[in-house]
Amino acid sequence: MPWSWFLLRDSLGAVSLGVAILLPVLVVVAVVVLVAMVRPRRVGVAVAASVSLAGAVALVAPWMPLDVGPVAPGRAVTVASANVEDQARPADALLAVNADVLIVAEMMPDLRPALAARYPYRLDDVRTADPSVAVYSRLPLGEPQVDDLPGLRVEVAAAGGPFVLYALHVPRPWISGWSPGYQVTPDEHLRILERPW
Repeated sequence: MPWSWFLLRDSLGAVSLGVAILLPVLVVVAVVVLVAMVRPRRVGVAVAASVSLAGAVALVAPWMPLDVGPVAPGRAVTVASANVEDQARPADALLAVNADVLIVAEMMPDLRPALAARYPYRLDDVRTADPSVAVYSRLPLGEPQVDDLPGLRVEVAAAGGPFVLYALHVPRPWISGWSPGYQVTPDEHLRILERPW
């Protein structure tokens, strides 16, 4: 039963986001109830183990992107993105990545000198939705488009041909009124993700 989440999550729309937000709490409550109330006890423990494993996979798998394998020689562009809010010495860490294109979410003004010294092309003062997003690049950048994006869209002139970069900082979904960290409702978050950019 707990594994049915993987079959249903993409078809439930904003409900999936709401459940995903609460998933850690739901898993803990389910495990406690199963162990405490289901008899015979070994059945409750077995089902609780299945719920725990399904919950762990559901929570960890989205953070483990698949390796796409090697890219064609001479055409690779390294793109890195980082949220630097409340980070100690973020300039050193960002520069150590040595990316061709660097996206910085929640950009802090004191990072500009260090990043500008390494990256000749930059969009670090574009008016975007709060929090701000900056792009630093070794490759030429076109004119940014902001529209109502939670960030910006820009064309990058790479040696193998131009590509479009979306430098976004999508607000986290939360159920209105439940948390001081509320930014958008699950419905609003889903609309941003499903928008035909």
